[in-house]
Amino acid sequence: MERTLRKPLPKGYKRGHKSLAARGYRVIALCAKRVPEDKDVSAVKAMRREECECDLDFIGFAVFACPTKPTSAPAIGVLAESSHVSVLITGDALLTACHVAAEVGITNRQSTVLLEASESGGEWHWATPTGERVAGFRDASFASLASVHDLAVCGEGLQRITECNALAECVRHVRVYARTAPDQKEKIVNSMRAAGLRTMMCGDGTNDVGALKAAHVGVALLDGGGSYAGSSSSGRATAKNTYAKGDAEKEYAGSSSQPGDVIAELTARMDAADDRSAGGRLALTVRPGDASLAAPFTARSGGVAPCVDLVRQGRATLVASEQMFKILGLNCLCMAYVMSVQFLDGVKFGDTQMTVGGLITAGMFLALSRAAPSQTLAPSKPRCTIFTVYFFSSVFLQFAVHLAALWYTLDVAKAYTTVPPGAEFDTVPATTLTPDATDASDAPSLIAHTNATGGGEFVHPLESPFAPNLVNTVSFLVNTFIQTATVVVNYVGAPHCVTLYENKPLFYAVCVSYAALGIISTQVVPELNESVELFLMPTAVANALCGVMACDLVVCWVIERTLNWAFPPRTSNAAAALLARRER
Repeated sequence: MERTLRKPLPKGYKRGHKSLAARGYRVIALCAKRVPEDKDVSAVKAMRREECECDLDFIGFAVFACPTKPTSAPAIGVLAESSHVSVLITGDALLTACHVAAEVGITNRQSTVLLEASESGGEWHWATPTGERVAGFRDASFASLASVHDLAVCGEGLQRITECNALAECVRHVRVYARTAPDQKEKIVNSMRAAGLRTMMCGDGTNDVGALKAAHVGVALLDGGGSYAGSSSSGRATAKNTYAKGDAEKEYAGSSSQPGDVIAELTARMDAADDRSAGGRLALTVRPGDASLAAPFTARSGGVAPCVDLVRQGRATLVASEQMFKILGLNCLCMAYVMSVQFLDGVKFGDTQMTVGGLITAGMFLALSRAAPSQTLAPSKPRCTIFTVYFFSSVFLQFAVHLAALWYTLDVAKAYTTVPPGAEFDTVPATTLTPDATDASDAPSLIAHTNATGGGEFVHPLESPFAPNLVNTVSFLVNTFIQTATVVVNYVGAPHCVTLYENKPLFYAVCVSYAALGIISTQVVPELNESVELFLMPTAVANALCGVMACDLVVCWVIERTLNWAFPPRTSNAAAALLARRER
C-alpha cells in the first residue's frame, strides 16, 4: 500500500498504522486521486490499474474492531492442556494476527518475533513488533528461536521460506501465519501432514476450502459473521466476532477455570446455537462456495468450541470400539467353550435361560453404547488400534482365567451327576418321544433307559425335550457371571469417558445382574430358580461356584490393570510434561 502513496508519507503514518494493528484492529488506509479535468468518464474507465494506483493522496485510516469470540480463548486453553498445539492462519495483517493469537492463547511467550524484509527489500530477518532486530533469517534456526520466542510470518515471508526449502521446519515451530493466500493455507496444512503431524482445520470461507480438504479433519463454521481461518498440528483456529467486547467479558466473568466446567460451558453454548426448526431438523442456509461443501464436519458455532467437542467424541469413540472388540471376543470364546462342553455332554440351554441371558447381555451392551465422553481432555491419547501387545495379551490371559473357572466349576458339577453306564449314545425307539408317551419332565430318564436297552432309531439328547440338570445350571450361571465380569473389567472410563459409576445405566445393569446371579446361586429363593428353569444345586456346588466367580473377577481385574500399566498408550513429550505438571 505504501508504494502507491505520494511521497513523502504523512508524518506518523507507519507509527499510527502499527499501533492500531498491534491492538488488534483491522486498519484500512483510505486514499484518493484527482482525475485530470480533460478526461471524460469513458477515459477514466479505460485507465489501467497501475495508472490509477499511483501517487495517491492519503486521506486517513478506517479502523474496525473485531473482538474474538468469547468461546475461543477457553476452548484453545482446553486444547493446550490436552497437548494440542494451536496455529493461526489468516489473511489479516501480521500485527493484528499476533494480537489475536496472544488474546486467545495461541501464543503465550513474553515476546513474539516476526519474519520481515529490510526496508531496502533485500535481506530477511527476525524482528520484534517494534522493529528491533533479533537475528538474520539464516543466522538462527527455527528451533532455537522458538525455544525463546513465538514465531510469526506473513505470506511474503512464507514464500521466502519455501524458496529456501525450510517449510518442513517452519510448520513445526511457527504459530502465526498472516497475509496468506488460499493456496498458501493449503500448502501449510499439506506440509504439516508431510511432517507427520495430525491436523484439524476450521474455517468459514471460500479461501479455506483447500486447507479444509487437505487437513485430516476439516470443520466448517456456519456463523453469520466472518472468522479467522486457522489450522493446527492437532488443529484449531480462532474466530472473529460480532459481539461487543464488554459483552464477551461479562459472559465469561463468572466462569470456572476447571477444564470440565469450561467444556460443559462450551458444549452448552454449541447446543444453544443449534437453531432447530422445520420438524426438528437443523435449519441452515448453505450457499455455493461455503466451506461446508468441502469439510466433513459442519458446526453452526462460529468459534472453535466444536474442535474441542470433536476431539472428545473421537477419543470416546476409539475407547468404545476397543472395549467392544475385547468384550465381544472374550464372550464369544467363553460361549464357544460352554456350547462345546454341553454338546459333548448332551446338555443344552432352555428357552427361558437363553431369553434371560440375552436380555442381560443386551441391556449391558445398550448401556455401554450410551457411555458419554469425559468432560475433561486428557494430555494422553487413547490407543488407536487393537493390534497391540496389550490388547492380545489381555484377551488371552483373561480367557485363560475364564477357561480355568469354567473347567473347574463344570468338573465339580459333573462329579455330582450320575448317569447309567453306556446310556449316553445308544438308540431309542422313536415312539418313546411322542407327546402322548410321557411328560416332558420325565424325558431324560426315559431316554436314558431306552438307550440303554438298545434297539430302535438313534435320538441325540440335544433333540429331546429340555429338562434342567446340574451341568446345564452351572454352565448357565458361570457363563452369565463371566459375561458380566467381562464388561466390568474391560469397561474403559476415565480419562476419556465417564466412569462406570457415572454411566448410570451400565452401573445399574451390572448391579442388577450381580444381585440376581447372587440370589440364584445361593438359592435363597428356590421359586426364582425354578422360573429360570434351573436345577437346585447341592450346597457344596453353590459355594464353589460363588467362590470361583469372585476369584475370576478379581484375577481378571488385576490382569487388565497390570497390562494397562505395563503397556500404556504412546504419549508425546508435550503430553508427558503436562501429566507431570498435573501430578505436581
